[in-house]
Amino acid sequence: MQSFLFATDIENSSPRVMRRDGRIARVDQMEATGHCQRYREDLALVKVLGIDVLRYDAPSYRAHAGPGRHDWDFSDAAFGEIWRLGITPCVELCPFGLPDWLENFQNPEFPVHFADYARAFAERFPWVRLYTPINEMYVAAHFSAQLGLWNECLKSDRAFVTATKHIAKANLLATLAIIEVQPAARFIQSESSEYFHPSNPDAVKVARALNERRLLSLDLCYGYDLCAFRLPVRAGRHAGDDCRREGRAPGACRQRAGPLLRRGTAARGRGAERPGHRGLHPRGGRDHLPSCRHLQDGA
Repeated sequence: MQSFLFATDIENSSPRVMRRDGRIARVDQMEATGHCQRYREDLALVKVLGIDVLRYDAPSYRAHAGPGRHDWDFSDAAFGEIWRLGITPCVELCPFGLPDWLENFQNPEFPVHFADYARAFAERFPWVRLYTPINEMYVAAHFSAQLGLWNECLKSDRAFVTATKHIAKANLLATLAIIEVQPAARFIQSESSEYFHPSNPDAVKVARALNERRLLSLDLCYGYDLCAFRLPVRAGRHAGDDCRREGRAPGACRQRAGPLLRRGTAARGRGAERPGHRGLHPRGGRDHLPSCRHLQDGA
């Protein structure tokens, strides 16, 4: 596999969304954009543009019909066309939305059922090598359980932590399930690259907490204490000042064993980056994961 991948995607978000009238309704972007009816045309355009890799999902909220039950009709058609055109897919198995029967991310049974679906997909399409089991884990938990906009539509720290815990566990179990079927699989983890800047000294601690919160799901999945700080721009400040104040070497964070990761799961996969997403590159174990990044605006 080449060391650099240039990819695009077809918008595939499918959460249940809180409407202005208070109703919660499914929003399927593939259906809304007409892709489900024109997938052959859309995929042909990807090929004409010369794009090597396509981030893609066959709507899993529909394909995962129930425990041990799957509807592969659209997946077979779409991935058959992807195979015919010679496009390399990076498959997202959960782009923000769950099947109705699993309800939402507060469901403690979600991780196990999701892992079963991931295994079934890998068995159905053994030629697929690139996966993002759960897309933008922090965004999924934040919008669903803290902002009250998607899925469970809750607004509390407890709901956010519960969602994050279940999402991270589901991501890990799905990774292991896929590897059991396809040992050559590689995993590309995407995440928000937002960054909060304190407007005054009193806001520094709040901004730091918000910046660390968005990395929580990756902390749990990779068993490594990621941190986020930005190259300062003010006179008299130096890169790494924040870490030094906390007793850390610049560019390095304290390592800890993640509560959900007790072995080198991440070492089996290889990550990649694309603009706007945080990529992890597990190549030989946890010690090879990046611990801290200088994130610029718009990175």
